Amino acid sequence: MSGEPSSGVILTFDDGLSDHYEYVFPILNELNQWGTFYISTSPFHNKKLIDIHRIHMLVGKYGGRKFKKN
Repeated sequence: MSGEPSSGVILTFDDGLSDHYEYVFPILNELNQWGTFYISTSPFHNKKLIDIHRIHMLVGKYGGRKFKKN
């Protein structure tokens, strides 16, 4: 199939965060590389955060040890 890399890695960026566009995209562009950006539409349709974003916010606020299983 045309356009597929013959070797190397495939970069994927999940969650559609704005920092992917702000920081990652310019670097990929500068290096003439590509990546796949997955953008979740759930927050727009359901008007609430996806679970992983809630987890990131809680860990950021309270620290990872608070949520560590014993």
